Amino acid sequence: MLKRFYHIDQATGVSINKLSDTSFEIDLCSISLSKDQLKLEKKIIGITNLDELTKQAPAGSPVAINLTGKGILTKSFEQVAAIDHSNFSRILPNANFSDFYVQHFVSGERSYVSVIRKTDADQWIARLKQIGLKPLLLSLDIFPADMVLPQLNSTVRSLCTGGYHITWDNDGEWTNVQRQEPGQKNEPLKIDNETIGERLLLPYAAAFGLAMTGRIPLVSAIVPELSADLSNELENRKFKAGAIAVLCTIFLLLIVNFAVFSWLNDSNNELMVKVGFLTQSTSDRTNLENNIQQKELLLRNSGWHSGVLSKSILTDQMAAEMPAGIKWTSLNIDPVDNANGRTLKNISFFDRRITATGQAEQVIAVNEWIARLKTKPWLKNIRLDSYNFNQELNTGQFTLIINY
Repeated sequence: MLKRFYHIDQATGVSINKLSDTSFEIDLCSISLSKDQLKLEKKIIGITNLDELTKQAPAGSPVAINLTGKGILTKSFEQVAAIDHSNFSRILPNANFSDFYVQHFVSGERSYVSVIRKTDADQWIARLKQIGLKPLLLSLDIFPADMVLPQLNSTVRSLCTGGYHITWDNDGEWTNVQRQEPGQKNEPLKIDNETIGERLLLPYAAAFGLAMTGRIPLVSAIVPELSADLSNELENRKFKAGAIAVLCTIFLLLIVNFAVFSWLNDSNNELMVKVGFLTQSTSDRTNLENNIQQKELLLRNSGWHSGVLSKSILTDQMAAEMPAGIKWTSLNIDPVDNANGRTLKNISFFDRRITATGQAEQVIAVNEWIARLKTKPWLKNIRLDSYNFNQELNTGQFTLIINY
């Protein structure tokens, strides 16, 4: 489950085309990975200064560099197992192998070897670090495109990019690489359903290779400094993911511990209450029985437990007949008669009257309740005293007066 946090989920590919000793063009593509979904976050071409690059790539962004143009030498020959001091002369006779960064790409029966002087490449790595970026991978010329060719939504097995025209067979093996002729263009390139320009293919491929490090074969130059930085970056991500997992586990254990402690405490309190009940004296029981008798007397005097039909039964039957759509908010049995009280100068109550209030979006539900209650033998009269629609509550408010 944690493995998806071990990889770089946001990467930026920076393709630098060196036109001369002082001029260059940068194309940029940023991608993000979320579970199994890949998204192209940013696509910029034609950047001519590093200040503009800092606006497009935030400080600390993991970056894969792709270098093309002046200073890059590429040669193709029959496949060899590796490029080292013994066979480097096939690429540059009389040159010192240790002065160059080498990229060895094998496709089919051919080896494609691209080299760049370390001083030239180190200069670009240092400049990107100075503006706050985090270079982790270096690739040369057009060959990183091989990592994304299977993603192209196209039936044509040829491509123009980086000034070259390449073709490949049904197995994805490159069959030809030659300079792009004037006027030679691609059909519109698409990654899944998203269109991507010809110049954006190399920075996209570089970013994709960085994000998929450890999961696909990379096409990149061997740069010890960047290899160490990339290894440290991946180890830091593993450490952070592990630390978060440990913290989550500790937090979960604390929650479980708290829940168990709370349950034990509640159980202890329940036992204490039970012990308290069991140790009550006969005097407490007598007081309880007296209290119950007093309350029963109060109920009988108030009419709730006397007469032909108990008021509690009336209330239950009213509730049983209440239709859906009605919210019953209050019930007043034998309410105070203020007018008669003022005349008699004493508290006076309506005799055998119930006042019920509630809420209903439509008066139809209230009328249905009235119709149901009229079937009860104890009901003498019922009427809808008021029904008003409350705009704030977005519902109607009603009052029923019942004589029983």
